[in-house]
Formats: sequence, structure tokens, C-alpha cells
Amino acid sequence: YTCAIDGHSELYCFGQDFQNRVSFTPGEISAEPNWQAVVCGPNHLCARNLRDEIWCTGEEEGFPGGSGGSLVALVFVQISADSISLGLSHSCVVNSTGELWCYGSNFFGQIKDTQTQAFPVGVQVEPQRTWRSVAAGLFHTCAIDSQNALFCFGNAEMGQIPTLNENRVGLTEINVPPLQSVQTYLATTCGLTLNDELICYGDNSFGQLATGQVRNLYGSVQVALNAPGEGDAKSIAAGSSHTCVTT
Repeated sequence: YTCAIDGHSELYCFGQDFQNRVSFTPGEISAEPNWQAVVCGPNHLCARNLRDEIWCTGEEEGFPGGSGGSLVALVFVQISADSISLGLSHSCVVNSTGELWCYGSNFFGQIKDTQTQAFPVGVQVEPQRTWRSVAAGLFHTCAIDSQNALFCFGNAEMGQIPTLNENRVGLTEINVPPLQSVQTYLATTCGLTLNDELICYGDNSFGQLATGQVRNLYGSVQVALNAPGEGDAKSIAAGSSHTCVTT
């Protein structure tokens, strides 16, 4: 599915919804036209209104404060978030003071490495560290701290965390150059360095890492953009089986 906010701050979505219904035309999510940003996950979405309130809809298990696997309509979520990212059934946010909080399923350690139960009320990740941004994948999470270092935790079976092929990895600093941003989706991770270079690793089943091959990468690789004018990477976006870059 796809969501967008129009010039009147109205939020629309179309495609297959969380009840497997398909809409071929945009449908308005809320009658209140006051939205400024939206983030889409595989099973839930969250949006920020002009009052900086976070509202979510979809599979409740992944919500901050969610209590189960039921589907819910758009509800207010009492969190503060400058950066928010949604995995399959977990959510992570970085707030205005640089704290990283994660909520929801923890089966693979995607929100806390020492336990497996869900955390609907949230858990703070590495409280002594200041965080800038976060990206939640299917069963893993990556975040950039105030020193532009990349840390990841959760499932690493497809190389989405470039360590040994493991089911569950605790918070690990990744040996890559300092990053300005990171994107994850399903089991692919890509980062944009301070020198505007693109590095990626993880699931490459459909060539989404642009290596010319279709095997997973268990270590980071710099992606050659081969763009007209040899432009540097400016932004990245990852989908379920593809990656896009602006130069």
C-alpha cells in the first residue's frame, strides 16, 4: 500500500489494506486535514499531525501501547518522536532529547536483546547514548548515534546485520564509515555516508543491493550508482524487494 499527504494536509492511502482489501483509488484516512508526515510499515502505519501528535492504525501489536494482535482504527499514541520507523510488528522512535525507544514484538531481539517478550509500553535502548535516527526492518533495528556511528540489533540471518549469520544479535556497532542516514526494509539495510556514498548489505534476493548478483551480502558493500554525471547519493528509500536513490 501507499500513503501520501496532499497540499491541504489531508492523508490518503491506497492499495491493499491491513484486512487484505484492495483499493485502486486513494481513500482519506482521517476527515481532519492536519497531517504533516506519515510512515508506513508492513502491518501498521503512523502519522504526525500539525500539533506534533502521533496517531497509528493497523496491527495493534506493533503500536506504542498496543496490547495484542487486533486491528484498530486510527488512534492517538502518547509518545514524543522526532524520528519514527515501523517494522513488521515493532516500532522505534527517537525523541527530541535523543532517546531511542522501541515498542512491540521482541521475538528476535529487535527491541531488546536480553528478553523475548513483547514491550507494549516500550523499552529505552542504550540510555547512556544520544541517538539521531532509527530504522526498523522486518525483525531487526538499526540506529545512528550523535557521533554518526551505526548500531544494529535483532535478526541477522540474511546479513541485514553484517555479523555472523545469527538468529538474534544484541546491540552491535557496525564497522562502516560515519553515516548521515540509514534505511531498512524487511531484511535489507542501506546507509548514506557523510561523503554521500551508498553502502548496503543483507537480503539481495531480487538484486535490491545493485551488485549485479542475487546472493545475500553478509558484509557491507559500496554501491556504484553509475548515474549520469556521476552524482553522489542524496537520499535513499528501501522497499520490500527494491531500493531507490536520488543523486
